[in-house]
Amino acid sequence: FLHHKDGHRVPVEVRVLPLTDSEGRVSGAIEIFADRSDRAELLAELESLRKESLIDPLTGLGNRRFADMSLDSAFRGLEETGTGFGVLMLDIDRFKAVNDEYGHQAGDRVLRMIGWTMANAVRRRDSAARWGGEEFLVVAPGADLAILSDMAERARILVQRSWITLEGNRRVSVTASIGGAVARPGEGKDRLIARADERLYACKRAGRNRVEVDG
Repeated sequence: FLHHKDGHRVPVEVRVLPLTDSEGRVSGAIEIFADRSDRAELLAELESLRKESLIDPLTGLGNRRFADMSLDSAFRGLEETGTGFGVLMLDIDRFKAVNDEYGHQAGDRVLRMIGWTMANAVRRRDSAARWGGEEFLVVAPGADLAILSDMAERARILVQRSWITLEGNRRVSVTASIGGAVARPGEGKDRLIARADERLYACKRAGRNRVEVDG
């Protein structure tokens, strides 16, 4: 994952070619990076969603309505075919302090950075959306406890390693707490979100910048 000029992290494929001297010893290397974010396809999908009023205007990700529709679709899959899924709820740690110290414009840039970092951290089939405020939700079809935990930890690390740059070359970075839950048969949407929230706030109480997932 490389750092994008807008602050978020972008998945890349790296090819390394060794350079050898006249005696065959490796003296250096050439690295070739290829963008693996499928950005063109993703932007086309987002443009389609925008026409249906399913885009959050600040971050460019899906909005709360889109998140609800993704949850409804995942629950239908669970009930009709038995296809399991999970959700991740991400909340930016101490986000109010960012707004207070650097201003709301910087805060908006941080929201965009975190949203796109999280969207790039999950799988292509997953749905990432802004749930509200500084919270983001991911609906992950087919994810079990192990997959969901790995996704959450990857997102946490990438958020921690992302930053935006303000005037005067000042870097602003944040951390995030992430709670998750695997859907259970017969469980409603509200209860699933409540379980993910419970894990999220357990992370906050334990010191923030953590991950907890409920199976």
